[in-house]
Parts: sequence; C-alpha cells; structure tokens
Amino acid sequence: MAPDHRTAHIAGGFHYSIPDHLLLWRTLAHEGSHLALELTQLVPELGEPRQVVLARPSDVELLGGKPFGLGYPAPSDVFGISRRLGCEPSGPAARRRLFGAPELVIPDSSSLQESGLSDMDWLDTPHRHGRSYAVIGDLLGVGQKLGISAAEAAVRLRHYGISVVPEELPEGAPDEVDLQLLHGDGDTVQGRIIWHDSPVPPGHVAQAALRTGLDPREVQYRIEQYGLKVQPFDFPDWPDQTYVNWLSEGHDGQWPWLDADRPLTPWQILAAQIRMGWSADDARAAYGCLGFELPPRPTCRSSPDDLQLLAGRGEAFWAPFRTDRAPEFHQLIDVSAHLGLSIRTLLNRLAAYWVKTEMVLPQRATELDRELFSRDDLSRLSSLEPLHEGTPLGGTGSPPMTRSPSSASSLPPETWVGAPRNWPPDSAPTDSGSPTTTYRRASPTAPHSVS
Repeated sequence: MAPDHRTAHIAGGFHYSIPDHLLLWRTLAHEGSHLALELTQLVPELGEPRQVVLARPSDVELLGGKPFGLGYPAPSDVFGISRRLGCEPSGPAARRRLFGAPELVIPDSSSLQESGLSDMDWLDTPHRHGRSYAVIGDLLGVGQKLGISAAEAAVRLRHYGISVVPEELPEGAPDEVDLQLLHGDGDTVQGRIIWHDSPVPPGHVAQAALRTGLDPREVQYRIEQYGLKVQPFDFPDWPDQTYVNWLSEGHDGQWPWLDADRPLTPWQILAAQIRMGWSADDARAAYGCLGFELPPRPTCRSSPDDLQLLAGRGEAFWAPFRTDRAPEFHQLIDVSAHLGLSIRTLLNRLAAYWVKTEMVLPQRATELDRELFSRDDLSRLSSLEPLHEGTPLGGTGSPPMTRSPSSASSLPPETWVGAPRNWPPDSAPTDSGSPTTTYRRASPTAPHSVS
C-alpha cells in the first residue's frame, strides 16, 4: 500500500495515483499475493469467499483516459473507447458502472447517428465540476458549444441520463436580463463568471440590481428560479454604487464579494480603517449595520503594517486569513517567507487577531521538513487531486485558493502552490542534526502567544 507502488510517472513530468477502490479490486483479485494477505489481516472480512470481477485488457482504455482521470472516467470516454475498440458504446457504459461511475444512458443507434459521435466532450461539463447533475451554468456552456438554447441543452443531457437542475426551464430562458444576473459583473460577452452551485453572495445581487434597475428581491427571485441559492441578506429597496462598494472585498463594487454566511476577515476591517481613516469601532459599526458578522476584536493595537500580513498573500493566491477556520500550513510558511518574518512571529501576530493556526512549531527545521515543504513536492502532490469545483490545489477538505484582495497580477500555474525558498532565521537547521518535533495540529484553543 506504499505510495511508491500506487503512483506512476506519465509524460510531462506529472504523476497519477491509483484510486483506493481500484487498488482494493486488484488486491482482492490476486488473493495469494503478499499484499492481499497483509490486507486480510487488517480487515478479516476481506478474506471471506467472494467473486471478484475479472479484469479485461480494455479496462486500460476505460480507466486510463485523460491525465489525472484514472479511475474517474468521464461520460465522453465511453464514446472515445467505442471508436477505438470498434464496439457499441453500451458495452463501455455498462463496464464503467462497475468502477463507481454514474449511470450513463446510451440512446438507440439511430439517435446516436443523428447526433454524431465525433465530439461528445459536452457531456463532461458537469463532470468537470465534480457533479453528476447539470446546473444552469452547464446548460449555458453546452448550449454555446452546440449552438442551441439552454432548454435544448437540458433535453440533450437528460437524453443521456444526466439530471438537470432546475427540472423545468422554459424555452427562450434565460433572456438577456437573466443572463446578466447569471454572469459575474454582468459581463455576458466574455463569460467571466457563471454562478454554478455555490450560494450567491449579496454583493452580486446588489450589483445586478444596480445594473438592471430591478429590485434586489426580484433579482434574488429570478436567480433562484434557475436552481441557485442566494445568501440571506437584508437589502435596501434601491442600492446605489456606494452600497455595492461596501459589499466587495476590494471596496470597488466588483468580485470578489464578501460572504454573508461567515465572519468577515480581520483584513477586511483593517482595510476599511485605513481606506476611510476611521477607528476600528467605526469600521466595525459600518459593516455591522450592513448585516455582516464581525470577527472578534483583536487583543493588540492594529497597525497598518498588519494589512499585508492579514491578507495572507505569499507567492500563491491565498485568501485572507479567517477567524472561523485554520489556514493551511503551506500558506503560513509561504507568507512568512514572503514577508521575511519568522513563522513564530507570524503566528504570534495572527493569534492577536484570533486567527487559530493550530500549528505547533518544531525546535528547528530538519531535512525532512525541507523535503515535505519543498516547492517541487507540493506541486507534485497538488497534481494528484482531481481539479473539481470546491477542491483546493494541494489538499482536500480545505478552502480553494482564491484571488487575494491585494493581488496585482496573475501568476503562472507553477506558482499556484506556494512554499518558502528560504527558511526563517529561527527555524534554520543546525549541524547537530538532532531529532526534533514535526509540524502538527494543536488542539483547538483560544488564541494565545506562541512561546
């Protein structure tokens, strides 16, 4: 089960990992192997008599697919395999269900000939976002690719067994006004952002109301008709530009928007203080009157020097530090190196703003630490994860990297996952090479100084 037996190198320097369910299947198929015996000792139930599906040579085609797609076949893979193997698509479709893929309905031969099989990638639109169902953003994308309406796109997807939300979509919908509501910043030409399945923040609703002249409640109603959720918020009847500005992170009336379902970040409060020349109480009162949840008051005197620190910006597009969730260790190390601070100094300052990092520092860095947090290794690890919506680069169960409010320009993909190039002075390795404590999560407690 060691990682070196589960990964393989492919062209371009990337790696892929065998998913657990496929590894278990092949282990059980070779019941006399050392690995199967070891696994049975750990889980005795696996030693019970059972019939395991035999592997076929064509499984390499079905499971290999595109890079990073091993074990997660996309719907269009069925038709590509049928062309390469000279078989009907129904065979690969039935086989892929054995590997945990959602059921794909294959229409009759006449329907397939009418639609053509040369380019079926449009079927993968929901799959690319980690969903088995399509939402309005998918329908617009499929419709644009095939030159049909969103309603016709919904019919085609359902024809192949892919469910669609909402269940009913009138012909001709969305109209020009609704298209503005469904695109970020109302930009329907460039297609900058189409809201998929995340709750729509209040800033988007207020901006759309200002652009279209609709009441915010009418905007919310129209958006919800397309199966999307809107974060609850108390809007004025007619928002103006100043109001919309206050709902955005950069105070510019554009995305990224502030979330109404979690506390504001300490960075947001401090940025308002500096921008408006206000006290902390005035800035907190302004956001509180709007209806946002406020972070705890810092236990230290705020300083303009903390603005860059709280933004959490390193060499990657990290989001500002939050008080309701611990940041990734990679972000802490990246930010400390970017600002030229020791990690200990960074943790102490963040603790004063009630950012719970849950990091316990080692006495000094070791060669293992250098290897664990090296840039090349982190980039390799990030490539193992499917790039699904809501899934971050470099780990699971953590927030995706978003644009920092202080970002000035885009970075190339190889810099998305950040790590320090130089260790802070108080973490530098020594010649003694003595064993040290490794980085680990601490038990959740109230913010405290790191001694």
